[in-house]
Amino acid sequence: MVKTTPGRRYPLFNTGRSWYTLRSAAPRGGSAERSDAEKIGIMLEFSKFLSRERVAVLDVKNKRQAIDGTLELLRDSPNISDFSRVASAIWQREEALATGLGLGIGTPHVRISAVRYPTAALTVLRKGVDYGSLDNAPVRLLLLVAMPEESQTDWLRYLARASSLFRDDGIRRKLFTAPDADALWDIVKDR
Repeated sequence: MVKTTPGRRYPLFNTGRSWYTLRSAAPRGGSAERSDAEKIGIMLEFSKFLSRERVAVLDVKNKRQAIDGTLELLRDSPNISDFSRVASAIWQREEALATGLGLGIGTPHVRISAVRYPTAALTVLRKGVDYGSLDNAPVRLLLLVAMPEESQTDWLRYLARASSLFRDDGIRRKLFTAPDADALWDIVKDR
């Protein structure tokens, strides 16, 4: 588990124009400052684009297996019209700029016309893998998000919600230690 400093900002993702950051939650009993997105209530429900069929706990050895295993969860999604285009775009994006955020989290993502409706897959990796993350920590959790090309706002709102969850050390610990997909789904389904 990567230790975080309460209130410190950690790089989250780069849109090509600016960096968005993940702020670590305050310690128990402290008062964490809420993000702007939380304050004005524009975050999407985290489970909105997920389903029980799109979460898994994986035994993998490297980044390629981790992303490919997570992508497989989207293969039969009715929200995707061309899975091979989505998979190819995810890998092109990953080769251009690794999506390892730090804190053991990776967010491979793509906006592409081969996606009809936003969809996501969430996997926990039993053993962390080298991912090229900003903090060089092994990645233990992947949130793979596929959005339609025109969904910039939804993507940012969804990432705001995900970062709200992932910056909480307690929730991150629960996610990392989920023994199976059912337990993982129970953690995220109402968030």
